[in-house]
Amino acid sequence: MTVKLSKIAVVILFVSSLIPFRIFAQQPGDTIRVKTFHYASNTRDTMAYFPKGNLTFEKIILRYNMRCKNGLMSDGSNRNKGCGEWDYSCNTFLVDSSKIETLAQTASKYVISNFAGTTFNYTNKPICDYYDYNLKKVTVNSVSNETKYSVGKGNLSIYKALNTAKQSGKTQVLYRAEELLAAGFSAGDIQGFILKALSAGDANFLKIQIQHTALTKLDANAPVLTAFTETYSNSFNFVTGENKIVFHTPFTWDGKSNVLIEFSFTNSVGTNPVVLEGYADTTTCLLVANNNYAVDFSSNGHIVIEASKLSSIKNEISIAFWSLGDNKALPTNTSVIYGLAADSNQR
Repeated sequence: MTVKLSKIAVVILFVSSLIPFRIFAQQPGDTIRVKTFHYASNTRDTMAYFPKGNLTFEKIILRYNMRCKNGLMSDGSNRNKGCGEWDYSCNTFLVDSSKIETLAQTASKYVISNFAGTTFNYTNKPICDYYDYNLKKVTVNSVSNETKYSVGKGNLSIYKALNTAKQSGKTQVLYRAEELLAAGFSAGDIQGFILKALSAGDANFLKIQIQHTALTKLDANAPVLTAFTETYSNSFNFVTGENKIVFHTPFTWDGKSNVLIEFSFTNSVGTNPVVLEGYADTTTCLLVANNNYAVDFSSNGHIVIEASKLSSIKNEISIAFWSLGDNKALPTNTSVIYGLAADSNQR
C-alpha cells in the first residue's frame, strides 16, 4: 500500500507541474495587448515591438485615443478650439525585420532622357531652339494678260485682320460666289491679289491658303481647319497703299463655289500693326485670332487632342506650359489635363 501511494503522489505532482504552462501558452483566437503610446511622456512617435516567440498573427488592431485640448473639437468658427480634421491621422507602418533584401541595388547619380552615352555636353548659358523652314520666293519676270477685279468697295479700317503687333495670328475671310461673279471673276486660275493697307507692318512667315466651301457664313465655334491649298508662303512687308501678293501656286476657282481664304503669320517680335481697308458685310465673313503664343480659355473652353495621334507614344511624355489665371474668375473648378474612358465615357 505504501508503494502504491507513493506512485500516485508522484503522478499527481507531475501533472500539476504542467498546468501553469498550459494556462499561459497562447492559443488560436487569443488576443495580445501591447501598450505603445505613452501620453505622460509627451511622445508623438514610438517604435512598438511584437512579442517574441514563434507566433503568428491573423489580425492587428490599432486602437488609440485623441488627446484634444480641454477635450474639445474644433469647428468652422473656431479652428483652434481643440482637435481638428488632421489630428486624427496616425501614420502606422508594419515592418518585418526578418525580411532583408539580398540583392544589392544601385542607381545612377544622374539620368539624362534619351541619352545613352558617357559624356554629355552642357552649358550654363540659356539656349534657344532654331528651326529651318522652307519659304517660297516668287519672282515675276514679265506680266501679260493680267486682269484685276475689285471685290466690294473699301470704306472701313480693319484693324484686326493682320494685327502684326501680336506675335502670331490667323484670319479667315469668306467670299461668296455671287460677290466674285459681280466683280467680274469667272472660272479659272487666281494668281494673287492686292491688299490695300492704311498702315505699314511686317508679317513674317505669312502663309495664305484657299479652298472652295459651301459655307455662307463663318462660325467661331466651328472654324475650318483642313482641306486648304497653300498658295503663298513667305514673309511680307506691308507698305501704306496697295500691296500686291503673287501666289507661288495659283488657285483654280470653279466659278460657282464660295471661296475661303486663310492668312496666318508668326512674328518673333511684334511690329507695327497692319490696318487693311475693307467693307461691311451683312453676315459673318471674317474670323480673327491674334495672340502672343497663348491660348485664351473662358467658360468651357478647351483643346481636344485626337487620341489616334498619341498611338505612337510608347513611353511617358512631358507637357510643360505657363498658365495665367484670371483673378476675377478664380477660384473655380478647372482641369489641366483629363481623359475619358472609351467604354464608360468617365474621366
